[in-house]
Amino acid sequence: MRYEQTQIGKLTEQVKLAVLSNTPVVYIPTQHMEVIQEMLFSKDSANSIIPRLRIKDDEITEVDSGTFEENGKLIVDNYQVVQSFEASNIDHYPMLYIIYMRDGKEWDASVTASLTKFVRQYLGIKNNKNYIENDKKSLTSKSLCLVVSPTYISVPSQISPYTKTVYLEPLSDEEIENIMISSMKEQGIDPQIIMDKEDLLRQMKVSFRGMSALKIRQLMGQIIKCQLIDFEDVIESEVMTAIQNAKKELLNNCLGLKWENTSGPDAIGLENVTTWLNEHAVLFKDPERAVKQHVDIPKGILITGIPGSGKSLMAQTAARILNNIPLISLNMGMLRGGVVGESEHNLENALRTAENMAPCVLWIDEIEKAMSGSSGNGNGDSGVGQRMFGTFLTWMQEKSSACFVFATSNDISHLPPELFRSERFDRKFFTFMPMVQECAEIFSGIIHSQNKQYDKELRLYDKKKRKEMPQRLFDERLESADTWVEILNAKCSERPQDCILKSGKDGRMLWLSGRKPSNKLLTGADISSIIKEAKFRCKQDANKKDVDNVYDLDLFMNKIQEILGKFKPYGETNLPSLAKSFLDLFQNQFEPASESFILNFSDFDEIDLLYTPTNIDKDGNITFIDKDGNIKGVDAKYDKILFHTLVGAINHYLPILEKKGLLS
Repeated sequence: MRYEQTQIGKLTEQVKLAVLSNTPVVYIPTQHMEVIQEMLFSKDSANSIIPRLRIKDDEITEVDSGTFEENGKLIVDNYQVVQSFEASNIDHYPMLYIIYMRDGKEWDASVTASLTKFVRQYLGIKNNKNYIENDKKSLTSKSLCLVVSPTYISVPSQISPYTKTVYLEPLSDEEIENIMISSMKEQGIDPQIIMDKEDLLRQMKVSFRGMSALKIRQLMGQIIKCQLIDFEDVIESEVMTAIQNAKKELLNNCLGLKWENTSGPDAIGLENVTTWLNEHAVLFKDPERAVKQHVDIPKGILITGIPGSGKSLMAQTAARILNNIPLISLNMGMLRGGVVGESEHNLENALRTAENMAPCVLWIDEIEKAMSGSSGNGNGDSGVGQRMFGTFLTWMQEKSSACFVFATSNDISHLPPELFRSERFDRKFFTFMPMVQECAEIFSGIIHSQNKQYDKELRLYDKKKRKEMPQRLFDERLESADTWVEILNAKCSERPQDCILKSGKDGRMLWLSGRKPSNKLLTGADISSIIKEAKFRCKQDANKKDVDNVYDLDLFMNKIQEILGKFKPYGETNLPSLAKSFLDLFQNQFEPASESFILNFSDFDEIDLLYTPTNIDKDGNITFIDKDGNIKGVDAKYDKILFHTLVGAINHYLPILEKKGLLS
């Protein structure tokens, strides 16, 4: 490929452009010092940054002074390393100065003072003590100072107008492939053994994205030395594991970012989200091809809803659906710093790193907390939250990479309305209280996932030991959703009289009992907690053991029913929050994540805060419309109680919350 299209070439051109546009200082925040060295000394770029400048020799010095000397050397205090280049003829040629700064939060005062003096000389400004001679002014005005630091540090205000910040662009796929090939050739291995495996080659190139050339060479050497790639064969799974482990380690050193595991169970009850992701998965298999065909890469989705309804679990599912691309979490709270501008630049760096690793899923959990202070309501953060929010919105608006944002929220009323505008997220979904079939599938899904994990662990033992151990964690009957539907209908619907609805004079349907119902309406988090508690109680009973299963079926089911009798789930204790959540979703027109949302937005009157159900007849029969427009009857006891409880909660609590000024 042409030199100008390479990572080094692009960097060199940016620096040369600064020189030609009379910019005295170029700041390059990068950890990859070897790239700077290659830009200065490689045969393709040496002597090309400043016109007519020829490097005579180079030296590294460490000195104590803090002055800018007339002989052209930039001197700073002793913990800064300075590399100076002497021109072949100091009387006729300009100078190139390089400062390598250590990591920190602020520029050292001596560096700032030296650069300020250099800029004054560059501009020909008179100094308090002496004047700049014309020949010295001419010499300095053709010079350049490069400042390099491992991470971005805000440029001091007195220097920033005269400084151009240049970021190192990621390696292209073609460069990555060339590095892989050259690394194999150096080890005497024919690269064709990889080139013939097109799918593996693509996966390796994608996984190497975001790494430096040096890191890729080191990792390829490690893979070859461990014989994961040898003269005759490639152990594909172990090669990919080695690369992903290295990438995980690299990513975890980046402030605010973390490599997340994607091997958890699938999210239940979010079929509409799953369908949308499956429709767009092909674009993430080959994003470059999609761009060439002028197909826009999706920016991301926002999922809101009550806590414990599977939103976070859906992030893992999303990464798997989108061709098993990496899942990276972004913690904006970790990016906040004490220096002005530090938080915004930390966020920019994290977003740039995530984009360099695309295609990937960038998961922002509880985004309302990440955006705290963005509304400018005087939360005491000096506008940091608002500026970070602006940085994020601009990035979302302008990004074109396959870095797919997966944002979750528990309370959208705390999010600024700008986040909901077009060109931010491609879709906005919501989760709500699951119906009985979804609850049953969550129960069976957790049991199935734990049985599967236990089976993997069992296979690690030798045959003799394996035969002596229980063959399953749970009885396989617990993996059936029908088993759990029966239990939920029986145990969670014991007090139907509590939530019977009666229409009042104003048409408002309220609970006949006049008090909050006490039925057990569960979320996914409730279900997970119940299973954990049942396992704990089973292990306390040391007298009962099963040779086939770790947890005896009858004992486990008894414990489940005991827990359900006393457990206080979300759908029993948080009815005011459920009512408010419904109103927020209605006002912002989110789409249901589930195929079976038992309520209808069209039945809600926002002015009177009144929900008048049209899907219940005089005999109490309830229906709902699925995603295909089909009318389905609600037959399960659990679902009927869920419906009556939610309608009563909306009509009962919203007027009360409005009077208390708790509605946005």
